[in-house]
Amino acid sequence: MDVLKEHGLARSEEEVLEHLVLDMLYEYAALDPSLVPRLHELAEAVGRHGDVPRLLEHAESIIHGLDSRGVISVARSVGGWVNFGLAITPDGKREAQRVRRRRADIAARRAACRIALLRWLYGQDAKVETPSMANAEHFFLDCLSFFWGEQFQAGEVDRAAARLREDKLITGGESWGGHTPRAQITSRGIDCVEQDQGDIAAYMGRMAMSGGQHVSVGGDFHGQLGMTGQGDVTQTQDQKVDIKKIMSVLDGVRAQLPTLGLDAEDAEGLDRTIAEIEEKGNAGELTQEEKKTLLQRIGGFLGKATAFLGPALLAAVQQLAESS
Repeated sequence: MDVLKEHGLARSEEEVLEHLVLDMLYEYAALDPSLVPRLHELAEAVGRHGDVPRLLEHAESIIHGLDSRGVISVARSVGGWVNFGLAITPDGKREAQRVRRRRADIAARRAACRIALLRWLYGQDAKVETPSMANAEHFFLDCLSFFWGEQFQAGEVDRAAARLREDKLITGGESWGGHTPRAQITSRGIDCVEQDQGDIAAYMGRMAMSGGQHVSVGGDFHGQLGMTGQGDVTQTQDQKVDIKKIMSVLDGVRAQLPTLGLDAEDAEGLDRTIAEIEEKGNAGELTQEEKKTLLQRIGGFLGKATAFLGPALLAAVQQLAESS
């Protein structure tokens, strides 16, 4: 599972620019769908004059990338990539709309910002022999500061830094937008990146599960939880993901969600992760690796639960994560 891709985080400037061009074409189509502008004409038409130099510099990779995905059509002409006319396709319009909905998902945006910031700090730490505080302003110069092609705001990074400090994944960074614009990754943060690609919820879940007791789960989770202590989890040789078995547990977690004492952001993240497992499982697209990662992520949320059922639910999810 590619954590950056899953959370809409860019790995290169070209990815950021592809989002920008698709956005501009989506806006341009509403102005005059009959025309096929060149890159510089497109940018000027939608008021992005300042982006023209870097768009032209990366014209070939941008156009080739979007064209290969079928989200734009290209009218080729003499003079090279910078002179090709561009138009958004129906698939491109649908993708642009999906991306805009994802950008508007506040919980997903906040989770992505924490991952991006942690991954960036890991990269900064790897560049120096002696650990030191990183300058926050430089984060905004990195492609990791973009969420589905839209850059995070200073306030969002402040919030992300605060949560990362609470989880002891970074130190410093009291106010990334103002007074103390510096932070440093901790050994826990390094472990999170190296073991879980920076997927903080999965890391916290793995940590919570490693200290818990294995349990055997039975019965209907909508009602009374049926559990018996087990020293080890018995694994089967069947590598197929049994989505019905998984959802018999996760439906119980979902039913108890209002009583777990989670804050709104974590509750939404938990519910969204359950929905992702259900959707992929029902479509036959859930791999064993993805199942384990997503269940660890759920464990991370359950590890923060204040209700008495929290540990029992965490143990149940732990067994699912460790079984085949």
